[in-house]
Amino acid sequence: MGGQSLAIPVIPSAEALAGGRRGGLIARMFGRQKSDAGDLDGAFHDISDPRLGRTILKDMSNYLKGCLPAPWKATAQLFSYMFKTKQNVYIRGSRESADQPMVYSVQIAFSGCGGLAEVSSDIACHWADLYYRANRNQVHESVLKPFGLMPHHNTSLYDGWIETSKLFLPTPDFGYAEFTSDASQSELAARFGVQPDWKRFELDGAEFDVPDPEPAEQLQEWLEANGVELMRDNQCRCQMCSPDFDVGAFYADFAR
Repeated sequence: MGGQSLAIPVIPSAEALAGGRRGGLIARMFGRQKSDAGDLDGAFHDISDPRLGRTILKDMSNYLKGCLPAPWKATAQLFSYMFKTKQNVYIRGSRESADQPMVYSVQIAFSGCGGLAEVSSDIACHWADLYYRANRNQVHESVLKPFGLMPHHNTSLYDGWIETSKLFLPTPDFGYAEFTSDASQSELAARFGVQPDWKRFELDGAEFDVPDPEPAEQLQEWLEANGVELMRDNQCRCQMCSPDFDVGAFYADFAR
């Protein structure tokens, strides 16, 4: 399915391990013979709790929409993807070997929808990271703690949004575009021994999976010709990072 995930390190509380509040979420975890993927004798163990997913996504939605009360068209489309389609929030325990203790995290997984929403999943993970970094204490106290999940004392375990070389640019009608930076191009060239010849701007696959993909193709070609120099300053133009970016002015010469 592809997509991106944000992992928030947590420690199950003693109350949760003892089967306390809310039916003993972690106790139910340990009581299962098998998990959603893997088992307790293996390298990882997953469990979904729909209530946890609803709670954290609602809190994230409230924060992001509060930051952006006048969303751009691309932002409104992203909000629809993030909060009106099904996203997977679950708790994962993982370890390197069976004699090691489980290390737990809350995983917020944004689906790539089989390649149709890879750009949306990337920027959604970027915004989820911004939400968590701005509200870390409140997220742990009000969202995670009621589920028996305490903040991990080792804050360095939180990697956040690691694809920092991916930059985003709003489009008039096709959501956000993702730009492959010069640094990424150089890294890919070094890795494969040749200069990549794919496009620098990527749109969600869903924009081309339509009876008439020509409008999306025309925009992508226009961005290749007119957007690369803009993005070479390595500044993300998403509405959270660049709220003053003038979308209309940038696309004034784009004939649709």
